[in-house]
Amino acid sequence: MSTDHDTNTALQHRIERALRRDQRLSGQPIEVEVDDRHVRLRGTVQSARRKLAAGQIAAERSDAPVRNELRVEMPAQRSDEALAADVQAALARDAHDQHGSVAVRVRGGRAELFGAVASRAATRGLADVAMSVPGIRTIRNFLRVDRHAAQRDQAIADQARRELRQAGLPAAVSIVQRHAFLRPLAKDFNTATAARILGRMGLRAEQVAR
Repeated sequence: MSTDHDTNTALQHRIERALRRDQRLSGQPIEVEVDDRHVRLRGTVQSARRKLAAGQIAAERSDAPVRNELRVEMPAQRSDEALAADVQAALARDAHDQHGSVAVRVRGGRAELFGAVASRAATRGLADVAMSVPGIRTIRNFLRVDRHAAQRDQAIADQARRELRQAGLPAAVSIVQRHAFLRPLAKDFNTATAARILGRMGLRAEQVAR
């Protein structure tokens, strides 16, 4: 009896750790129950895709049958501008996007990712990060693998941030093929002035969120 209990507990902890490590599910309130070598998932997630992902993760780590009883509860819909800011902030925290080479647009809860990254793993990882943001329904991933372009865009983004900061216009900047996607970091941000500064660098400015 004790051996069975220990085995069930070990399986439960293994699945819980895997769910927490997954970018799409780390913030979702998911409960894992293991009884007589049956796995049951309970709680809520914010999309059918997340429910499916949780079931797949549990099944991959157990030979026992998985009962996926997760409920899908969509969050209150926020504006596309606010969601774009949330996605950009989440990407900025991710190791693949330390220098802001990825730009984001959100339309109707669908996030679109643009830019150059250094590897295919980065394209997949960043899409998972974006999908983990509450309110994002689907992802359209237009990221391309180009290590040299990624390094160039990061260098230009760093320079653009410095120029804007010196002018009293702090902003997060992403560069995609000479387009500068801006997320202002100050309430009194002057987009027209920022556009003129970036224009002198040969960049076309586009504000994606405030």
